Amino acid sequence: MTGKERLFLFSILLITMLLLPLTLKAASEEEMVQQFLAKNDAVKKHTMVAPFFSFSYGKVDPAGYHNFTGETNKYVRMVNSTDATALASIHRITSFEGGLSLLVDRGLLSAAFDYWLTVGSSKKGDFEFYTDLTAGTHEDVEDFNLRSEIKVWGVYLDYQYFFHNPPVPYFGIRGLSARAGAGIGIMAPIGICGKGLLDS
Repeated sequence: MTGKERLFLFSILLITMLLLPLTLKAASEEEMVQQFLAKNDAVKKHTMVAPFFSFSYGKVDPAGYHNFTGETNKYVRMVNSTDATALASIHRITSFEGGLSLLVDRGLLSAAFDYWLTVGSSKKGDFEFYTDLTAGTHEDVEDFNLRSEIKVWGVYLDYQYFFHNPPVPYFGIRGLSARAGAGIGIMAPIGICGKGLLDS
């Protein structure tokens, strides 16, 4: 073997020794990245957390409240007023709803709240409170704040299982679905009903 051949062979071995660690390191880093992406895709494929929020304004028919105001207005009259009734019924509400939904495989678990803004009526002035409608017996009260208001809040938890075409993470429902679910929650009305508070 000539000197040139030895020099050429030595050069190839030297270059191979220098490049081998870099090649192994690059392959190892690429493998780690691929493993991370694979795990991340597996998580995305099965789970998703999505917040939601809604606002609504519309007509309602709370018969119990209408009955209360209708009965109360028989016994209460506002003096020196053209108002037909002292208390007004509730016809429209403003409500807010929000929460989080967790999508796992074919199921959707949601936790949320519901809140109605205060509705009802509040009038201040001079009133006649009738104790006997037949006899016309009544009590005059001046500078009175007549209030009848109600607000509602609630929280709930429900679960829905999709038999057909479940939502796809980050894409949602992409066709006709079939599902069944059940939930539990509490709705708590908070109200002020009756004559109200006298101003001193």
